[in-house]
Amino acid sequence: MAFPEEVIYTCSVIDDGDDDIVENEVGETFLLAMGSDADDLNGSDLENDDEVMEEGGLAFQKTVWTLQKLPYAAEIEAQADEHFRVIKAGFAHSVLLKDIRRGMLHYCTELDKYISLHSYRFTKEDHVALLRLLTPFVKKGEIYRDVRVILRTMTALLKKKDCLSRNDITFDWRPVYDLYEEVAYGNLEEDGVFLMPEGFKDDITKFIRVAREFWPLEATQELLDEFRPLMCPWDESMLKGMKLLQMFLPTVMTREEHATFGAGLWFEEMWHHFLSIQSNSLVEPYQVHLFTRVSRDCPGLIDWSGNLNLMFAKLMRSLRLGRGHGFNQSFPVQNATVWVVYMIGVEKEAQSYLTRLMTLIESFLHPSNYGNHSSHLLNLLYRLVNEMVSRIKRERSGKPAPSVPDHLKMTEEAINEFVISLLPCVKLAIFTKGEMVNELGTRMLLCVKLAIFTKVKQEYISYIIKNLALLAPKIVLPAILEILYPALETVTEPHRLTQSLSCLFVALIPMLREEAGPGERTRKAEMVVLLEALLPAIDPNDIKKTLLCFQVFGIMVNTVPLVDCSEAVHLREDLTEDEKEICSATANFDGLVLGIMDKIISLLEWGANGATSCGHGSLAKNSHKFNIEEHVLHDGVRMVYKGIVMNSSRELYELAANRLYQFVSESLYDSHVVASTVSEMISLTVRARPELSFHRFLSLISKKLQEAITPDSYEDEKVNFTITYWLSLASGLFRVQSPYILKHAEEVKAIVRLILPIKCSIGINFACKTLQRVLRSVTLCYQDADRAALAKYDLPLDENLPIRSWACRLDRKAYDTTARWFVPTTESIGFAREILDEHLSRCLEKIANPAALSKQELFHEMLVILSSVQGASFSLPAFDSPIVRVNHMPTFIEVSPVVTRPAGTPELTAPSGTVRGAVLAAMERLLPFILKERESEVKTVSAFISILSTLVFSRGSDKTKLQQIISTHRIARLMMGDRLYGTAGYIKALAEESINVAHQNRVQLVSTYHLTEEHKRIIDILAKLSTSSYAENRRPAQSVLSRVLREFPYSFTLVMDDILAMLAPGAQTPHAQLKGALYMLVDGKRLALVLRQNWEIAAKVWPALVRMQHSERPSIIRLLEIAQNTIVDSFESYRIQELRPDPAVDAAAVALLEAGRDGKHASKYGLPDDEMRAKAALYVQEQNELNQRSYDSLVQELLACAVDSSLHWRHTDLAQVFLSILIRRDAAVNPDCIRLFLRLCVHDSLKTRKEDNRGPGAQWPITYGIRKDNVCMQYDAARLPSNASEWESFPFVGKMHWAFYCWPKELKTYAFVSEQSAINRSYEELSEIERFVVDTLKDPSYSARFRELYSIEEKKGEDKFNVVTFSFFLGLFRSYNDLLLPTFVEHLEALVAKDEAGATKLATEMLAGIVNGSKMWKFEKVEGMWRWLSPFLTRVLSNLKDNAQRNWGTAIAAICGSSESRMLQPLIDLLFELTLRPSENCFMTAARLFLLQSALCQFEWRCLQLWNRLAPYLIAQLAQPYTNIRDRVPMNIGDRVASSLVTLTWFDLPAMQNDPTVPAEFRPYTVDAVLDSFDALLNEVWEEARRGESSEGSAAPSASASSVSLCSMANGDSEGKKSGRLALKSLTQFVYTYGAQTLGETTLRILNYMPLLAHFSFDQGDDELRNGCASTLRDFLSSIFVARENAERTVELFERFLGSSYSWKVRMVLINEISTLVFSNSYAFDDHRERVGRLIASQMAHERLEVRESAAVAVSLFIHSGYLPVTEAFIKEFVTACASESLTMRHSGVLGLCSIVQAFPYSVPPFLPEILAFLCRNGREKEPIKDTIKKALAEFKRTHQDSWHEHKMLFTEDQLVLLMDFLVSPNYYV
Repeated sequence: MAFPEEVIYTCSVIDDGDDDIVENEVGETFLLAMGSDADDLNGSDLENDDEVMEEGGLAFQKTVWTLQKLPYAAEIEAQADEHFRVIKAGFAHSVLLKDIRRGMLHYCTELDKYISLHSYRFTKEDHVALLRLLTPFVKKGEIYRDVRVILRTMTALLKKKDCLSRNDITFDWRPVYDLYEEVAYGNLEEDGVFLMPEGFKDDITKFIRVAREFWPLEATQELLDEFRPLMCPWDESMLKGMKLLQMFLPTVMTREEHATFGAGLWFEEMWHHFLSIQSNSLVEPYQVHLFTRVSRDCPGLIDWSGNLNLMFAKLMRSLRLGRGHGFNQSFPVQNATVWVVYMIGVEKEAQSYLTRLMTLIESFLHPSNYGNHSSHLLNLLYRLVNEMVSRIKRERSGKPAPSVPDHLKMTEEAINEFVISLLPCVKLAIFTKGEMVNELGTRMLLCVKLAIFTKVKQEYISYIIKNLALLAPKIVLPAILEILYPALETVTEPHRLTQSLSCLFVALIPMLREEAGPGERTRKAEMVVLLEALLPAIDPNDIKKTLLCFQVFGIMVNTVPLVDCSEAVHLREDLTEDEKEICSATANFDGLVLGIMDKIISLLEWGANGATSCGHGSLAKNSHKFNIEEHVLHDGVRMVYKGIVMNSSRELYELAANRLYQFVSESLYDSHVVASTVSEMISLTVRARPELSFHRFLSLISKKLQEAITPDSYEDEKVNFTITYWLSLASGLFRVQSPYILKHAEEVKAIVRLILPIKCSIGINFACKTLQRVLRSVTLCYQDADRAALAKYDLPLDENLPIRSWACRLDRKAYDTTARWFVPTTESIGFAREILDEHLSRCLEKIANPAALSKQELFHEMLVILSSVQGASFSLPAFDSPIVRVNHMPTFIEVSPVVTRPAGTPELTAPSGTVRGAVLAAMERLLPFILKERESEVKTVSAFISILSTLVFSRGSDKTKLQQIISTHRIARLMMGDRLYGTAGYIKALAEESINVAHQNRVQLVSTYHLTEEHKRIIDILAKLSTSSYAENRRPAQSVLSRVLREFPYSFTLVMDDILAMLAPGAQTPHAQLKGALYMLVDGKRLALVLRQNWEIAAKVWPALVRMQHSERPSIIRLLEIAQNTIVDSFESYRIQELRPDPAVDAAAVALLEAGRDGKHASKYGLPDDEMRAKAALYVQEQNELNQRSYDSLVQELLACAVDSSLHWRHTDLAQVFLSILIRRDAAVNPDCIRLFLRLCVHDSLKTRKEDNRGPGAQWPITYGIRKDNVCMQYDAARLPSNASEWESFPFVGKMHWAFYCWPKELKTYAFVSEQSAINRSYEELSEIERFVVDTLKDPSYSARFRELYSIEEKKGEDKFNVVTFSFFLGLFRSYNDLLLPTFVEHLEALVAKDEAGATKLATEMLAGIVNGSKMWKFEKVEGMWRWLSPFLTRVLSNLKDNAQRNWGTAIAAICGSSESRMLQPLIDLLFELTLRPSENCFMTAARLFLLQSALCQFEWRCLQLWNRLAPYLIAQLAQPYTNIRDRVPMNIGDRVASSLVTLTWFDLPAMQNDPTVPAEFRPYTVDAVLDSFDALLNEVWEEARRGESSEGSAAPSASASSVSLCSMANGDSEGKKSGRLALKSLTQFVYTYGAQTLGETTLRILNYMPLLAHFSFDQGDDELRNGCASTLRDFLSSIFVARENAERTVELFERFLGSSYSWKVRMVLINEISTLVFSNSYAFDDHRERVGRLIASQMAHERLEVRESAAVAVSLFIHSGYLPVTEAFIKEFVTACASESLTMRHSGVLGLCSIVQAFPYSVPPFLPEILAFLCRNGREKEPIKDTIKKALAEFKRTHQDSWHEHKMLFTEDQLVLLMDFLVSPNYYV
């Protein structure tokens, strides 16, 4: 196996550049990830941008400040300049030479790399020139993979919004829209004509987001003109139009520009739609997003003050609190929070609304109230805080665009008010149910393949607290400590401590940065005391608590200098009182350090005593996997100890180092986790102050190794654990700076000589790790420890006071790291050469004669070679042999290695050539021996492959290590960063980390464009190993080979012939090699070799896969399936003929060459000459010809394979699949392909059968709706075409949404039928292949077989209408008109004659295809079709079966959804005739109505005449008693009538214009008209409800209406009452369905039915009626949305309800439902608080106890939600009632007071103690007063018990005595 260093998932807070020497040392396990929001990491991890930089007279857009801190900054600048000059020239040449597919894409990649390395280090002129060059390629018609690459590059260029503005450059939105429309809505992939790259749509969307602010100002009106015609509320086009408006409308403008070109054109219109579609709105998220953008991009532009009520009402309902959210609320919280945040400070009342919302949700966040709402509430808090921080950062950054006016910026007072309003909710959320380990816990457990499943997103909480602490530390920090201190004192609630520590951890940085104001004290001194108090909490038996303690200690010791400053109080006179207190507290640092060391050692002893899985005896195991406890121990100790030794004075350093030395010298443990941890501690110790510790530990370890290693140890297969323990410590010791290695060179060499001969596999692993780290220490370029900072810690306190640098922000400009970098020197390289000469050379010599080496010896030598090359790889020169050209393109290619060291840095070379070359030569010589003699030694082969990988890719780091560093650095930024200041707020540790990341990123970037001879040899070797007989050898070889082929462009051509030779049918390739060859082809997913976009390669590979030798081995079969699935799932269409770019692009290329021609970024080359252009043109021509030949050859070859009977069916199936992929829109289909697919339609294989199917300028307000100008678009029976002349000249319009809102700029209709010559061709006019298709389908035997196979059910009872099959038939009849109709008439007659589900399904698909395909036929053909079809459909639909209803309904919908209503008069008349025809059972009635509804719904607003025609029939069905067979019918006639009635009224939108001059038959049927019809039938049931009659005594519950009707007749019910009950059932169904489907605000008239529904919700004689009424009340009426303007009328309804003489049960239900309705619309009822409160409170005096209690619950809800304020008069009113002589009145007063008590379950407001005392004094009253008081006080005790120690402080002594006497039972025992 390969032996890389142990992967340590750690990240250094302060580190030196070597990712071993400089491993990122704050463990990922210990860095709390509070979230991964993109805003938190503002920009790339590698981009920390400064402002515009002046350099050499040029003003660069952006630069990367970390690069300026590297020791080779000058070399970086020079290389960057050269790189950009080449990029400019490359772009221009690729355009001028028409080399888009290769040259331009290559330089797009180079520009992306340049931006990732150097940010926008170019001038604005170049920036604009690049964008202008790339813009013309973003359009339809280009190869989508190429467009995606260009889009990503342009997105990167536009990402920084403050670099460019609309004044610099503009883009035309139209090409981008055309591209997006084709990709998102073109159904290219569904049609099988074009296969797009994965994620292409998302790439376009990202580009639109950054590019829309560069549309021209006139674009807004153009966009409105384009998308307004889509605005039809009932059509999916509305969703499309609103989404496109949200995506494309620009909002980054000045106020003046907005008024003329921006929101001034569309805001009122969009707000109108927002108000008019209040329910079930699918477009609301897009509307809110658009409003959010304009609020954020131009704060203060819109006056939201009058709309706050509506916005907060919708926001509250979206939180899913109780039942108060109604149906289908889609208000997007994420966007709404941005909206809210940007109102605060702009709208005066916004903060008060937010405060009220927080008050309302506070109790819902209590841990005992966990529910579905909890995640919604936490998400709300998280988003609010996150967006507020983003806003404050934006306001303080001073960046120009889009700026916030000074008078609208958040003040400190506004920020504090915001934080105060959220803090109570956040404090409760801390203890929300779930594991309080935050995302940290999840990350940590992922390290050991485990997971934590929390009930809510607990990581939100830590993130919220951290950001609140940044916003207002003086408010938040005391609250955190207030939670923490009680938790430290309790031992019975450990969860409180863990959750409190999580809060403390994330707030440490703000706490340490807190500054004391005049007369104030910070909490810094408290932190020292707090750390001492936390020491006992480090308990290995409670891993969660230990983890959090390590986090707290780790942050503290890494950000607070550990220096005893107590003497400064006597030495300095400039100290404040706060500083004096802090200095005094630092006197305890020595005790704290010793306490921490004692805890660390005790933890190590615990880990060594077998308490973990890697405990005693684990050093003898070749396993390095840690479990969760071991990760905590290892990474936690490392992080804390690092801070102690790296950030302390010499005195405290020596305390810790001496304690470690004592432990190491006296202890010895056979535990991997202990050895690894101690090794890390030694490494940190010697790196911090090597002059004090290195020689000391070196002598100790050298002595121990010499004692442990004897001559026999070199031969032992398993060495003593003592050796491995000290070897592990040695590997950590040598991660020290190079000068100290050189100073003790002989001792180091002696240790290496001592340990390398060890043969034991465990021992040699540790020995090689030691060798590798020695080499890395002397050959790498890395940061040293901060000697200057450590020296300052030792200065006198009157010269330097460390307490003033606690967690201080770093001045990046003044920060100089040059002196801290170690760069390899001649001496260090010389030392490394000596090591390699001694050990690497010896190994290379030994493997030259491999036969003389045993299995173990060869493996030993390979590991030494691998470690030597890996350790020295940074200083090893790359291969220097000639370049191998594998691709010839017109554009020049220049790629130079990335600079990673200062100029003149020595390199490590071999005596002749390079070290890499020498090792490769040795590997080549060894390969034949390994393949012949040692192929079974998989460990040796694995090491061999690792050596090859290192030779190609390693320069001291690799991508895997870099990703670990970046990942943990990202977490460190989240943990210790300051979002308000960004990189300017970095502490020194983060700055050093960022510099290290920048260096490591450059180190891992290996230039892999130029392929050398050595690379080619390595590819050959890997290809041979990839077909090894052993899978353990093939897998790593294939993995490395796959990476090599990906990294080196076009290198795959070098191995393709060898792979194809193995697949040749006659090759007789062994099974293992065949598997290896197939794996090489399919590995890499979308980058697999079988998917390379090269027609020449595809023409070789795809047929080779088909024709390869057949094998029944499961592994080969599986690989063939993988190959097929890879191509089918990931193939992307690409062009056969490359398009030439628009000649206008040439001008942009020339402009790019001219840009900055006199500066340092002048293009490296000028214009290409005529000869170059001629060669390029010839190259493109030859390439196009080659592509066409290859494509034609591929199709022909696959056709031959598809019909080759000698091939196995799997292979022919594969050929058929490949052929289906090659059907393209830009190439004629081969006739033989059509013949083949036609034959496959009747193939026995089901899988095979499936493969063949695949008013411009308008200004708001706009009058939309039913108007005179658009009534012509409606179905009008009197104006339908009735003869050939009218039919063939009638202007059919297929788009249902057009003309409803406004007319499009260009109205597109179907061409007249008389012009549809292609559709109406005769048989003689068809081509030869088309006649073949027709003849084949007419063939009787073919037709019978076709019908038989396609009518087979795949899944019994589950087959549904198949859209693909329907499309196939549609295409046939659209292409061949009625030529095939007689044949399909026979099919349909035969199919409907069968009583089989599969036959019925096929019949519906055929019929739908025939009718849809006929819509452009000539009149006589259509008429002839309907002459046969009408009686056929009448016969079939008159006898419809239960299992066929769904498929026939889908078929009818498919027909009507794809056609104009005026084309389908025969079908519509037929459906009406069937529906109106009397039926013998309710199923047929409901089924026929379902079919008619399925048809009419597709025509939307354009068939209002038909809906009005249907209305009388529906009204007549309201009281039909057809529910007796409900059990057998999925939807009964009542349900169907209700659904149809709702659809009938769907078009009744209040905001819609209905021109009164338009005939009534073309206007919508209104909801009021339907309700009038219901009212006419409900008179008697209303009378029953008003009289309060109860149905409790009626007959037993019945399941059918018929039995209910009989029961009613037996009880003497009148016909009117029976009809009324049936109508009421229909009403409940109508209201419920109406609520789920209506778009407008629910009409208040429906609320009138609340008492009626309440009354019958208790009906005991009819379960259906009772359940329907109850569910309608519960799920809909009690939570409908009420607008503020309708609140007055609603309150009047409430007063009328409760003032009427309904029964007490009805009254009780009404109170409950009214309270829910008011709660869910509390903002709307703000102006009616007193009326609502008095109305409900008055019911507490009702004679029935149940009513009084319901009213008390409602009052408590209103008080709790903040709707009703508790005033002195309010309390006095209840107290006065308690003194009444009437028991009922006294009880009402007590209920009122109890409702106040229960409204505050988790708090004690000032007035509550006296109320409680009053209740206690009245607790001896008679029932029911006594019981009410007892229950209220018992509930108070339960809810306040957790915090009683705080709450009782608000009571007087007398009040407490009263309360305790009442609540505590007396004790009668003495």
